Amino acid sequence: MKKIIYSVMMLAMAAFSFTSCEDVPMPYDMPGYTADKDEPIAQLVGDGTVENPYNVASALYLITEGKTTDQAVAVEGIISQIDEIDTGSFGNATYYISDDGTTAKQLQVYRGYYLNGARFKDKAAIKVGDKVIVSGQLTYHNQKTPEFAQGSSIYSLNGQGGGSVPAGEAKGSGTQADPFNVAAAIAKCKEIGTNPSTEKYYVKGTAVDGATADDSFNNITFDIADTEGGAKFKCFQVKGTDGKPLPAGYAIKKGDEVVVYGPIYNYSGNTPETAGKSAANIVTVNGKPTSEGGSTQPSNSSTLDNPYTVAKALETANALSDNETTSDNFYIKGKVTRKANTADEIGPNSEKKYKDMNYYISDDGTQSKELYIYRGKYLDGADFTAFDQLKEGDEVIVYGQLQKYIDSKNGNAVICELKNSKIVKLNGQSGSGEQGGSGSGTVSGNSITFSAQGYQNQQDFNGQSITLGDAKLSFSKGSGSTTPKYYDTGTAMRLYGGNTLTISSSKTISKVEFTYGEDYNGTSYYPTADNSTVTPGTYDYSTHTWTGSANEIVLSRSASTGHFRIVSITITYAK
Repeated sequence: MKKIIYSVMMLAMAAFSFTSCEDVPMPYDMPGYTADKDEPIAQLVGDGTVENPYNVASALYLITEGKTTDQAVAVEGIISQIDEIDTGSFGNATYYISDDGTTAKQLQVYRGYYLNGARFKDKAAIKVGDKVIVSGQLTYHNQKTPEFAQGSSIYSLNGQGGGSVPAGEAKGSGTQADPFNVAAAIAKCKEIGTNPSTEKYYVKGTAVDGATADDSFNNITFDIADTEGGAKFKCFQVKGTDGKPLPAGYAIKKGDEVVVYGPIYNYSGNTPETAGKSAANIVTVNGKPTSEGGSTQPSNSSTLDNPYTVAKALETANALSDNETTSDNFYIKGKVTRKANTADEIGPNSEKKYKDMNYYISDDGTQSKELYIYRGKYLDGADFTAFDQLKEGDEVIVYGQLQKYIDSKNGNAVICELKNSKIVKLNGQSGSGEQGGSGSGTVSGNSITFSAQGYQNQQDFNGQSITLGDAKLSFSKGSGSTTPKYYDTGTAMRLYGGNTLTISSSKTISKVEFTYGEDYNGTSYYPTADNSTVTPGTYDYSTHTWTGSANEIVLSRSASTGHFRIVSITITYAK
């Protein structure tokens, strides 16, 4: 039956803007919810403002009846289920809320942010049973999943709001000669409201934490404040000086003095920030344009044949900004000193939830000058299946990203760790080698669809090869600063600037057909005559088919920014 609404009050808020640098596909279904069109709702609870938020039942009603808008609203509920809290590159979480805290009639919060839009830095920041007010855009994904779309934020957590940090004295007029300080920028954002300003302003502050440029969109997101612990202003996906793309690996360090310029607003009514993806840009970092100022990621000379020592890895990690992670993966050799697993990982009391292992390595096998391997995988990225697969004294070469982690729960202790890692050699023995990691799929004849291989998201393929029938696919970082990787986003193998894919065979190759990921937001993820080279032979850029007669073909991305997304490859041999 048709549902009847006696009162509906909607607050006009900002047009929603996505806040992730990745175009990650959303889930296709949600546990614990089935739309029931015959269950009436007499009256909405709340009006969608942060002062009077909707309850979950009202939000579900609005979504399933198609009564949501592109404006942000607030919903109050109890966290009933948590799927993921990412404290790494994206800093967001996917969880569910309901009115009674059970998994019945849940509303999904898809890749939402923490208080005031801050990134999650602690996996214990939220828990089941917490009472929250979430602000963002409601949507009905694929007409199956009622949810907060990607980019929402928590306005209140167990009664504590994210806006409790007081602002200092407002100074500045927002001009180049007299930029706003953060307090003035926050005040201006509250005055402007949730619609982006038509006028552009200069804002000056000190970087709160380190951040690294996104190598897909060549912009960067970070917070600035007037003083340590002061109120924050978010510089959201800003470009470099004069709007130029930032190079891969470009970093802002904690304590850098930054001036940004662009439109501003009060996103979702609770997050003062620059408005729009790449709509604002950095003017100076420590008084210099981005072509001169800022910092870059550490150089990486490690290889499988010449890995870093643990001492070198510790030196490299310590040089990073607080909580910064390298964009590169490093080969590091050491001896296992101890295993440090908890009940939710592989261990004596584990339910094998994650199938990985926490352990330490050092150069001499003692517990001095150790590198922490955080949730590392087994040989070639395979899952751990038993606690005794790794023993103290084992010699390993591991491959992963270095991070300088600041443990806020233990006196801000500095922990140098390796993330997203795998063992590539154990006591001198390699794993499967040429399958390029933890792929569990099989190659069908002379064709490969990368998503069918079971690779891990963001699995690194630099220096790795895949056997494809009589051919070998070899991936290399080449002259680039970012390594080729497999991503769940677009389920494709990515080649970045300077990366190469070499296809070789003892047989003569006459044709290679490539399939690439679709365009997204105006970005092309396939080769063009301007961004690539394919040698030798002829490459048809309209059909993405190579033809010729060769035993080796090299596809390179010549453009310094952006990347290709290779979904599948089919090889044909000469008769």
